[in-house]
Amino acid sequence: MPRGPLKSHIPIDRFPKGRIDALNDGIFAFAMTLLVLDVRVPLGFSLDSAAALTAHLVSLWRQIAIYVLSFFVLANLWRASIARRPRREHLTGTVLNLWLAYMFFVTMVPFSSGLVGRYGEFQPAVIVYSLNMITLACLVIAIRYLESPANMRAFGPAAGIHLPVFIATALLAMAISFFEPRHSMFAYFLNFASYFRGWVRTREVARRWAGADTGDSEATPKA
Repeated sequence: MPRGPLKSHIPIDRFPKGRIDALNDGIFAFAMTLLVLDVRVPLGFSLDSAAALTAHLVSLWRQIAIYVLSFFVLANLWRASIARRPRREHLTGTVLNLWLAYMFFVTMVPFSSGLVGRYGEFQPAVIVYSLNMITLACLVIAIRYLESPANMRAFGPAAGIHLPVFIATALLAMAISFFEPRHSMFAYFLNFASYFRGWVRTREVARRWAGADTGDSEATPKA
């Protein structure tokens, strides 16, 4: 007969990672869907010709650009949050709290995106959006750092290449907003350049490996 109560094999400060992953995926899906609701024809808006409809669609260019940008940002933040994760089944309380904070700021993206989409010519809207983005990127770095094994933790692998670039573009947008807030959001499109560079490098590595497999000496890097 056991002399005491049965003890769980899971420490009291550990939480199932699968539950966090499910909640994270659901919140991202919901937030990404809400983004498009800001791009719509206002209620009571009357259109009497195709030219009027075209003019109105053109007037929505800012909201559409912010929607595309924010969708791209959320998609890549989701990708960054699941990349290079260790095969652990449970998380510590500290990491869990970081995940909850991260998901809270993810739910704020539709608000900050709508704010800058409608009032992007004003500096406060750009500041709110940029602070939202910087906070999300910093939380991803912190989560990836703490989820790594203690003997393998390093800022470089946790941050990667794209997250520091993303933070830099957010800071650049904030700086531009002090002088020309109307055009400050264009700074975020510099992130596409970093991902294009990564795509080109990936294609080059794949081509070289394919050359090595087929015995193509021209495609195989020289020693």
